[in-house]
Amino acid sequence: MRKLLLILSGAVLLACSTAPSASGQASDPDIWGTSCHCYEFHPETDTPAPAGFKPVYLSHYGRHGSRTGMKVGNMYDKVLAVLAKADSLRLLTPEGDSLLAEMRQVVECFDGMEGRLTRLGESEQHELARRIYKRYRPVFDKGCKKVRVELSTVPRSIVSGMCFVQTLTSLQPRLQFSFDTGEKYFAYINNTAPKSVLASVRALRDSLNALYVSDGSEFCRRIFSDPVKGLDLLGDPDKYQHYLWECAREGKASGVEANMFRHLPDPELHKWWSDAIRSLYLSHGNSVEFGEQRMKNAEPLVRVMLSQAQEALSSGSVAADLKFGHDYPLIATAGYFGLEGVGDRLSWKDLPDAWADPMNIPFASNLQMAFYRNRAGEVLVKFVYNGRERKLRELTPVSGPYYRWEEVFSRFFPEQAVLE
Repeated sequence: MRKLLLILSGAVLLACSTAPSASGQASDPDIWGTSCHCYEFHPETDTPAPAGFKPVYLSHYGRHGSRTGMKVGNMYDKVLAVLAKADSLRLLTPEGDSLLAEMRQVVECFDGMEGRLTRLGESEQHELARRIYKRYRPVFDKGCKKVRVELSTVPRSIVSGMCFVQTLTSLQPRLQFSFDTGEKYFAYINNTAPKSVLASVRALRDSLNALYVSDGSEFCRRIFSDPVKGLDLLGDPDKYQHYLWECAREGKASGVEANMFRHLPDPELHKWWSDAIRSLYLSHGNSVEFGEQRMKNAEPLVRVMLSQAQEALSSGSVAADLKFGHDYPLIATAGYFGLEGVGDRLSWKDLPDAWADPMNIPFASNLQMAFYRNRAGEVLVKFVYNGRERKLRELTPVSGPYYRWEEVFSRFFPEQAVLE
């Protein structure tokens, strides 16, 4: 155990030395939020498909857009209560006053509704639909107009799907949508990790987090005019700062323009940022330690996507299949396919540095399998994740990011043959 703690301690020090600097977040204030990072809309470019190939079908999995927070130990009440009490005692510094105002805005947006899609979350889905329509316009404008939509039973995913469809309908009114949700669909759309994996990851994270416990002194100097009295109000300063970090993750989604992470000292930011990355990747990515177990639960979703694609390509009766769900299954799907970047196969020792890109799994993350066919009937497929073309691990493309469909299908669905 002592040897393990030494290794873990080294990992924590490495993370603190290589993570982003809090002073460099002005242009991207919610970068510390990991899976609560709001979607970044960058210019998109496409590698031209080989001569003669045109887009004919699209398979899309989208995470819901920006949402309000999830209750972690009743964090909203606890964070706000301390600040309000300090305000009544005239103990807040100017920075403390700013934090109190920002927290009130987050709580007002939350309004007691856990995980509610915010207005920003709606706008993200509208913009994604516009971009995807523009990028794959022939899929929606030519041939069949049928689009199948499957949704998680969770309201934020349902509303995300409705926003996406609303925009597609405005762009191409002739599209014909069918909708499905319920337990059958939820089982694969929202697949998660086995309990054994979650327990192992939790134990590893607890060991890491125990190596650095904040005494709250720096935070109190920033927020309270009397740091000693302020520390008494906090109770457990490490837990309080964790709750504040959780609330700060929801700041931009809740309409707060200021960078709420600025109130936390660098060591606390690094600690909870690193913890979130390890939790996400080790629980749901194709990691060296737990990936084999996690991928088994991701397989049903992958198989549904592949079989629906094969059916659509064979029959010509469906233009697109759209699914709306959550971050955990999307991370796992990226790992199952081996998408470069987000789906890389890593060990816990590589984290958080090797999986630190804030666009790995922000709100509104999305994956498309875009299919192209030529007049000879040959089919190519490319993978686009969060607007960027991605290559696959262990498969060789025909050209650029384009793969032969039969090779992709047989790689991930080996017992079935591609229908002619």
